[in-house]
Amino acid sequence: MQLRDYKIDSDAPYLLPYQKKDVLFFDIETTGLSASSSYLYLIGCIYYKEDSWHLKQWFSDGIEEEKEVITLFFEFLKDYKVLVHYNGQGFDIPYLLTKVKRYKLRYDFESITSLDIYKEILPYKKLLSFENLKQKTVEAAFGLNRLDTFSGGDLIAVYASYVGKHQYEMKHRKLLGEDEYKIPKHSGLPSMPETESEKLLYVLLLHNADDLKGLLAISRLITYKGLFSGDLTYNGARLIKDTIFCMHATLPFAIPAEVLTSRTLSLKEVDFEITLRASKKDVYLLIPLYRGSAKYFYPDYKDYYYLPEEDKAIHKSVAEFVEKEYRVKAKPENCYLKKEAVYLPQSDDTMQPAFRFTPKDKGALFELTPELLTDLPSMQNYLSSLIKRLFCK
Repeated sequence: MQLRDYKIDSDAPYLLPYQKKDVLFFDIETTGLSASSSYLYLIGCIYYKEDSWHLKQWFSDGIEEEKEVITLFFEFLKDYKVLVHYNGQGFDIPYLLTKVKRYKLRYDFESITSLDIYKEILPYKKLLSFENLKQKTVEAAFGLNRLDTFSGGDLIAVYASYVGKHQYEMKHRKLLGEDEYKIPKHSGLPSMPETESEKLLYVLLLHNADDLKGLLAISRLITYKGLFSGDLTYNGARLIKDTIFCMHATLPFAIPAEVLTSRTLSLKEVDFEITLRASKKDVYLLIPLYRGSAKYFYPDYKDYYYLPEEDKAIHKSVAEFVEKEYRVKAKPENCYLKKEAVYLPQSDDTMQPAFRFTPKDKGALFELTPELLTDLPSMQNYLSSLIKRLFCK
């Protein structure tokens, strides 16, 4: 079993909501996808110590060292509170737990917070401008360049070749009476491989190291979750050409790349194209205003009468004073109060009273009043709700 532990240079902005010293980034390398029919040969981690990021790798020279690699990793993990990974919930963690069970080890992930960057951003895949959410694709979108050119699948054959060549070289050296073959102990990845196995080892370690460095860099994707989950602070609004209501808010962290996207909120008579633009910490929501008549539909229509000549519904306690020929029992479609006003659209009934064009409209309207403009909590609630419900479907 080999251990590599060295300092790395990284200028990637750290934007996770945890102290650096509490966080451990990790990634594993295996000879297959199924833990029951393949082997784990490498676990790599990035951790923070003495004002620098460090990379640690436990590497198995053969399948008989798998248990040792797993044990050393879990013992190291005990000092951390947060485990960060990319799709680790789908592969790395289940794989390790299967191995732990096989070796009858008493390790688990119950006492640590698991942060899967992939799972965190998956709900917002359509809103991000990435071709897909594969780690290498996201890295490329951020302009990250890696030396490694292999996939995890490619390295299965590389590792098999390494094991064979490494064992042969060790045996050959012993036959010649030389010292046991060892990888140079200088810090970092071997920069000048000499033997055939060293060349293969370099490829194996490099792939894992680049995955980890890439994970550290793209972990800032977590800031998008704050945007799309409505975790922002409303600052105010202004009118654009008297037709567009522009809301401004700020995020606690800057997002890595600009987001510009639109969604249509459709009611019976009007389609509202709502645009979200976010850059760094600034978020703008551009919402078309509706000036005209809308209806507030009373939910308990059986308690109302409709007045055809006045085109409105009134409660039956009041309708008793209206002559019978001027009133009819209300139905869901005519049990309303109509009002001319300036309205904003909403995807639900967050803002009350909620107006509609028909009782079947899924979306709604609410009146934009001068008092509401100064009600910051209500406007923030509206902004957050609209982003979550309209842009995160």
